[in-house]
Amino acid sequence: GSTLFPYTPLVRSLPPLARQPRFVLGANDVNAPAAIVHRLAERVGASTVSLPGAGHSMLHASAEAWLQHIDI
Repeated sequence: GSTLFPYTPLVRSLPPLARQPRFVLGANDVNAPAAIVHRLAERVGASTVSLPGAGHSMLHASAEAWLQHIDI
């Protein structure tokens, strides 16, 4: 089968995470398109949150919106 990215063997060898990962993505991100991020999230069991109007540098553009979705 096709790999999502060249590090698939590495990802498969990692131990299970204690918490479900969450991918926060910018709805207008051309560097990491939503369709690709959703496929990756599905593969690793992550949830996704899309920030409307945000691009690739969403932390810098809207730190408050980004921080709302981060569990510290």
